[in-house]
Amino acid sequence: MKTPPYSKADLLSLQTLSAMLNDLIGIDFVLSGKGKTDGSNIRKLITAKLEQYDLPNPSKTWEVIPEKGKGIPKITRHYVDTYIITGSKSYNLQVWNRIPNSNDPQIITESGDWITPRDVRYVLVRVIEGKIACIMLMSIDYIIKNFGKFGNPTIKHQFLLPPKVRTSINQSKGKVYFKADSENMKKLLANGFVKPSKNFALFPSEKEVIPIEELVKAIAPKIIGLNVKYLETKVKGQALEKIILESLGYDLNEGVKLEGQYPDIRHQLLEIKDQDSQTVDLGKYTPLEESIIYKEHDITTADIRYLIVLVDRKNNVVTGMILCAGKDLSSYGNYVNGVSGKCQRSINLVKLEKYIGKCVVNPQIGD
Repeated sequence: MKTPPYSKADLLSLQTLSAMLNDLIGIDFVLSGKGKTDGSNIRKLITAKLEQYDLPNPSKTWEVIPEKGKGIPKITRHYVDTYIITGSKSYNLQVWNRIPNSNDPQIITESGDWITPRDVRYVLVRVIEGKIACIMLMSIDYIIKNFGKFGNPTIKHQFLLPPKVRTSINQSKGKVYFKADSENMKKLLANGFVKPSKNFALFPSEKEVIPIEELVKAIAPKIIGLNVKYLETKVKGQALEKIILESLGYDLNEGVKLEGQYPDIRHQLLEIKDQDSQTVDLGKYTPLEESIIYKEHDITTADIRYLIVLVDRKNNVVTGMILCAGKDLSSYGNYVNGVSGKCQRSINLVKLEKYIGKCVVNPQIGD
């Protein structure tokens, strides 16, 4: 399935693919509670079903244009990407490392054809109460026409934390690795722990930033061993952020808005990352490329404190943490060369509710 077709003309129609996948409607699919795992399992299931039929003619030679093949669909022979939907009202379709409606070549086939992002077929699989309840095959033109254009790409830098480092932290006595604040941060540091007097979203004045050593004492007892029972990555991250804010003494009103700013707790110049795999998504900013974050005091991404919360992906338990200035992050792992980016589009599932129990192509949307 990793081999591209000989030409675009060899790609099967969405209608043909739909007929191949129809038998999957109603079969059991038990969710693991891990988004990446469930997504991988759905892709394997779709792949296995498609392999039961004749495949498009393969290219014997081809050229891949994107660096490291980024953005090319996983099921390359059919030029299909799969997505799993577990919600009921809307689904945030995320397309990584390509502009979905671009005509730029991704693969030049043996026939000389350009296969582009516009040629990708989207297979969205809805799982309801442990069963595959609906499969929707969509073209990019259909998605844009019915749900709107994709947003501009969100750029993400990435960092790799080796398994041996994670294991070492988990097996250590305190289950915490940390390094002291940067020299540049010292002018803002308080003398020990001080209860915050400002909103967490505001930048600090001098003597308001809690030193890393004191942050460890305040945060570690609250989160080490914590069972984070949330499925959605964003919700899990916000839940951890709220617990950390409370452990530092911030007054949080009911329904407080966690804005997703950088850094997450601006008053402590603290960025929080929950991590259940080797890859840590750093987002728009990276300590590897110093950027001014707090101009008044010349604080850069190298000075921002990074708290990496280690979560066991099998049981959702927090097993350890790393806390250090951005400049010291590389002492624990490696930065990924290049950046990753995603485009997003919300899919209104309410308008597609009538297709439960069916395998459909570009389903018609009523009023």
